[in-house]
Formats: sequence, C-alpha cells, structure tokens
Amino acid sequence: MCIRDRTYDGLAGGVPLPGQKVRPHPHGSAGLTGLAMHALDVAQQHPEPFAKGSAWAEKNDALFGPSARWSTYSTAFLVCAHATHRSRGPQGLKLREHAARLVSSQLESGSWNYGASAQGVDALGDHSNTQVAVHALWIAMHEVEYAVPKTTWKRVRDHFKRCQLKDGSWGYRPAKGGRATGKTTKGTWVMTAAGLCSYALAAAALKGGGNANVVKLRKDKVVVNAAKALDALGPPDLADGYQVWMLERVNAILGRPLADWYVPAAKHLLKSQGKNGGWTPAKGAPYGDSRGVYDTALRVLFLARVGRRAVTSTGR
Repeated sequence: MCIRDRTYDGLAGGVPLPGQKVRPHPHGSAGLTGLAMHALDVAQQHPEPFAKGSAWAEKNDALFGPSARWSTYSTAFLVCAHATHRSRGPQGLKLREHAARLVSSQLESGSWNYGASAQGVDALGDHSNTQVAVHALWIAMHEVEYAVPKTTWKRVRDHFKRCQLKDGSWGYRPAKGGRATGKTTKGTWVMTAAGLCSYALAAAALKGGGNANVVKLRKDKVVVNAAKALDALGPPDLADGYQVWMLERVNAILGRPLADWYVPAAKHLLKSQGKNGGWTPAKGAPYGDSRGVYDTALRVLFLARVGRRAVTSTGR
C-alpha cells in the first residue's frame, strides 16, 4: 500500500501563503502550517514548502494575540516541524524558543491548557493539549537533543498516574484538583490513547529516553491497564483525523502486530481518500479546516510512520 503522490502535492499546496483567505481553525494558522510541514517531513516528501511555511508561520500567527488561546497546539506543531526537519541556525534557535515556551507553559498539575488566555474550566488543562505538547518535546529531545527538564517529565508521568480512572482509561480532563473521581470526565478511546502515550513517553524520558525504554514500559501497570481500557472502549473512529493519528501512536508504543490494526485502517483510509489525494473533514466536524489540511496531515502521519515501528520519527 502507498499514499498517492497527489496527497503530498495537495498537502504541500495547502500550506497557507500570505494573502490567502482560510477559514479559521481552532489550532491556529501556525499550528496548521506546522502540522502540514511536520507530516510532509516525516513522509520525506516536498522539502520546498518548509522554508516558505516556516517563515509564514513565524510572521503571521498571533501566538500571543487574538488566537493565543490555541498557542499550545501552534507551538507544539511548530516544534515538531522544526525538529523533524533538523533545523539549524536561526530556525534551530526558533525551535528551542518554541520548546522552551512549551516547558514554561506546563501547569503545576503536569498538564497543558490552550494557552495564557485560557479561562474557567479550560484553564485546568486537558489531555489533548497535553498529548500534543508531550509528543513535541519528545521529538525535540530525540531529533535535536533539546534538553527537556526532568521536572517536566515527572509532572507528566505523575499527572497521568494520579488521574487514571479505575477502568484504566482517561477522559478529556480530570476533576478539579487533578485526581480521578466520580466527577471526572468519562473515559474515551481517544483520550485513553493520549494518556497512555503521554505517560509512557514521560516515564521513558525519565529513564534516558529512546525506544528501548518505551518497550520496557509495556509491562508497566498503568500501561497494561490503559491498553485493556482501549480494547474495551474501541474501536476508534477513523473519520476523525486525530483518532487515526493516535491509533498509530499508541500501537507504536504497545508494539502490536501491524495486521491487527494498520492493515484494516490503511485499507479504509485509502478507500475514503478524495480524488485530490486528501481527506476532507467529516460532516459537522468542529475542527475541520476548509481545505482538509488538518485531516490529511494527520492521516499522512499515520500512513508514513507506520511500519518503522518507532516511537521517534527516525527510529532512534
């Protein structure tokens, strides 16, 4: 199986350019651009848009302006893009600046929220923002040897261990105070996948990082219970780009056979692929952008990374 070339062509052409009008996306314009660049880089396709997209993102995204509420996603996806591109020079400094921003914006609980302007319940943090931040910091640590403080990883590990529900799952956010109680958001497949990935990467990072330390965690009680919860809550919704990406991430960590999850999912994705090579958001999806860049990029990450069986993007 392979992704059609026009998928990459369409995704590369979908990187926002100055003057283009794009329907606002909740992950921020820079986040969307960073995600597209990250996906193309992981797939080792179309290196040309990186410089253009990077420059656009740095100049045009209001990380601390009107869209600051989404700055965790924007910052994290830009870190991913720069790290997999092995940015050097000025771009390398920008990568470290974004990574440092992620570290400094972590909440005392160990999670992340949407950003400095988050208010009310959003200020408590959630497991979607947290998973993306952890993913970005793990990649930065392995690709460009960015030194993530041990306290950052410890907070993440302790947070997910503390708020895991009795059935092994996690919800979108824990109850106020961070502990798993009856008031906690009900566990879901996608947030359990996010929790398992975040916990495993943080725990492995505290042991020095690398895929070998992730593999050792497959017998960890928190991971074992989360894996059981995933099986009970599944299957994931393949119409949701984020769930498709998490399907790859969590199975790379668990080391499950490709035939059990990748083959059927890949067949479904290729069958549902549009004539332009991309995937458009499901009808009524709240986070779909007008050109399907978000949904397509996440599916490219699923299809391009799988088979390497690596937690890091290069298998190191």
